[in-house]
Amino acid sequence: MASSNASTQASTRTLTRQSGTFTRSTAGSQSLVRGLALLRAFLPSVPALSNAELAERTGLPRSTVSRLTNSLVGAGFLVHEAQTGAYRLAPVHLSLGVAFRQTKSELGLALPLMRKVAVAEKINVGLSTPDGLWMVYLETLRESRGPVQRQVTAGIRLAIESNSPGHAYLAALDARSRQRILKALGAQYGARWPALRKAIDKSLACQVSLGYCRSDAIPGMSAIAAGLRAPDRTFYAINFSLSAKDGDNEALVQRCAPVLRKLVDDVQRAWDEMARVQVPAGVA
Repeated sequence: MASSNASTQASTRTLTRQSGTFTRSTAGSQSLVRGLALLRAFLPSVPALSNAELAERTGLPRSTVSRLTNSLVGAGFLVHEAQTGAYRLAPVHLSLGVAFRQTKSELGLALPLMRKVAVAEKINVGLSTPDGLWMVYLETLRESRGPVQRQVTAGIRLAIESNSPGHAYLAALDARSRQRILKALGAQYGARWPALRKAIDKSLACQVSLGYCRSDAIPGMSAIAAGLRAPDRTFYAINFSLSAKDGDNEALVQRCAPVLRKLVDDVQRAWDEMARVQVPAGVA
């Protein structure tokens, strides 16, 4: 039995290395997954949530939420407000975010290249990565002086179905993985899904023909994005948010699209060189 388990573990580790997707044959902890789902429910726009609100947002039973929040407070991941009865994220999450950021050396290579483009073109440039059905901004440079302005900072999550970085992520997936996500989104949106799916399909077609995805979901603003892979195969998307002073976003998109493609190529080249330099001696 021990030999069989060891063989299974070895095979799943090999599959993980070959596919770039974490694979294990053993079941995970359902309680842990539920607890993490509660933490994901907190957003900058909703920093404090009650047990009832957490239950509504996660779909978990109120009794389960109550047990989990009690454990999360005890473990130092949530803070309970005695006056309101609501919960907030504890300071440990900031430490975790900093630890994550410092392990990503590729971001330090991308940021100067992104800043150079943002300043030269006077546009907003962002770098994001997928998190479930969301895209999370890791870096964002706001240099646009256009009429439409948005407050976007690192850590902000955007639904993948409604923005160009999310569409770029969908475009990069294999057909089966992409269909699985689209099916989940369809179930979530119900009658509103056909219109969203039409916009996604149009954006994916843009990727095929022009090399970038495009979203015009926000009135007065156009966003274009293209994807790339870090040395560890993590997917990232670089996006431009464009809002023309004269209202002619189409001309601005046409001018900036080649700039986006070149920026993605430059960042990818820098990352590939970093990976080449970091290969241990004697490893082919």
